[in-house]
Amino acid sequence: MERPVFELGMIFKSSQIFRKTVRIHVILDTRPIQLVKNFGKKVKYVCEKPCEWRVYASPMKKTTSYQIETILNKHSCMPTFNQLQINSTWIAEYYEKEIGMNPTWHVATFHKKIFNDLKCNISKYVVYRAKIRALMKINGTHSAQFDQVWDYAYEVKRVLPDSIVKILFKDPEPETESGRFMRMYVCMGPLKYAFTQFCRHLVGLDGCHLKGPFGGQLLAAVGVDSNDGMYPIAWAFVESETTESWTWFLQFLA
Repeated sequence: MERPVFELGMIFKSSQIFRKTVRIHVILDTRPIQLVKNFGKKVKYVCEKPCEWRVYASPMKKTTSYQIETILNKHSCMPTFNQLQINSTWIAEYYEKEIGMNPTWHVATFHKKIFNDLKCNISKYVVYRAKIRALMKINGTHSAQFDQVWDYAYEVKRVLPDSIVKILFKDPEPETESGRFMRMYVCMGPLKYAFTQFCRHLVGLDGCHLKGPFGGQLLAAVGVDSNDGMYPIAWAFVESETTESWTWFLQFLA
């Protein structure tokens, strides 16, 4: 249904799929088509007058499917440059694969591509929101990722028993059920073994800011391998780069 063509009697699995298909047709065909509200269980779309294009589908008996019962599939109107059916949700879904392959896509470049593809007038703010929506769906929200730190620690210990994973939570505040995530230290078993056996006994330490919505710092310990390349030893997420957090990190590293 990348370029849907409607026919009388066509059946859709649900009203949502029918609406989605009409929206794709409207956007790609650049027509001023609108949904008629308060039409009972039927879903009806009409074009801007005096154009007589229209299509409506109604539910089939004993099923959730919808079938097209009336259609007039000829336009007498001109294509429109201002498309009301386009929003950030639709753009995020339509370009999800391309955004996933280009997560650092600049909004201005993305905006130009949408303009060239769809020939429509759309603001850069809508494009920005669409990119954020798509990346959240692809990568998951930051809150959801923090909810999985215990599962991550368990899986690392299960697959690599010699690994060290330490998680620090702040005690629950009054009238709250759970504590607040503060720090996480990770040292993979194979990395630890290879460093002690095959790498030079040099350790470099550094920290950097994290740009996520919750901020924080990433502390890292790296070594030098036999090819003069950087070798990761251990890393930790901490709330800020302080003497206390560095001490906490170095104790586990030692």
